[in-house]
Amino acid sequence: MDNILIVPGDGFGPSVVDIAVKTLEAVSTGIDLIPGEIGYAAYEKSAQDITLETLEALAESKGVLCGPCRARTDDRGKTHDPLDILKTHMSLFAMMRRFKSYRPGGPRVALDLWASITAVGRDTVETAELGGITLTKYVRTSNYDRTMGLAYSIMKVHSRNKVACISSDDIFPESSRLFREEFDRIFGEGFETEHMNVAEWSEDAVMHPERFDAVICADLYSRMAAGVMAGITGGNHLSPYLYPGEKGSLLYTNRIDDFSKDRAAYANPTAAIASAAMLMQAMGRVPGADAVFRALEETYAEGSATPDMGGNLTTAEFADRFFRHLRTRPFIRAPHITGG
Repeated sequence: MDNILIVPGDGFGPSVVDIAVKTLEAVSTGIDLIPGEIGYAAYEKSAQDITLETLEALAESKGVLCGPCRARTDDRGKTHDPLDILKTHMSLFAMMRRFKSYRPGGPRVALDLWASITAVGRDTVETAELGGITLTKYVRTSNYDRTMGLAYSIMKVHSRNKVACISSDDIFPESSRLFREEFDRIFGEGFETEHMNVAEWSEDAVMHPERFDAVICADLYSRMAAGVMAGITGGNHLSPYLYPGEKGSLLYTNRIDDFSKDRAAYANPTAAIASAAMLMQAMGRVPGADAVFRALEETYAEGSATPDMGGNLTTAEFADRFFRHLRTRPFIRAPHITGG
């Protein structure tokens, strides 16, 4: 039995994570879903950023599915980000964003954006100086190696071979050279590869977003690259985060600024559903994950959408239509969700 820790999150997080949980239950057997709390919700309950019960469950889990969580600012002005808690305890070393275009008539994009994780305070340090601040960044070859090695393995499994290496010689020539050398060593054979300056890639991505299957991005430019792909595919809120680590994988549905529960009725559950599928992929349960992505594509193809994507469906109505498509897959018994 594989344990998966479920963290619903804040605001409308529970409404979309509940759909992700039902998706996991539909496509997988032999899993045990353990509820947990971190961040703002945990602090309100226990005055700690992670409850003891959640910490114990985390140690026994092969994966974590986490909804959008609100950071807490303490009396000294320090921000406590729930993701930082999970990154530390799970020894997470990379980030992958999956960008897919679901809207009918749009560009047919299916791209994975990979970057290594930089730990603030360890790899990146700000030091106050007379008249300014000195920024110090330490580049770890081991992080590049593990991130690219995992991207290589996943692309091989899914027979995807078009990959770009994104860096910027004109700003950080030495670290860019190191990044490219690691890329060439790992993706040397069997792949269609190209080195691109981050500005060059951004322009090319807007014109030809379907050109690559994956992008390996120097961590300094990952947010900018993600912004470009989000604009092409419909928004950041549609693309979940996969954080692989030494002790399992974290799937984070999406980052948001508005935690109002009023949004729960019409929140788009696409990222949460995709998070469930990506977690299954990370655990080697590929057929079920593929069935989820196919059902999600069919749901959009029939014109079903929440207001953010030009439709008028509630969260529950969209989920009901998704599960209808998922139920048509062999070996899957998907739940019925009544519209609200």
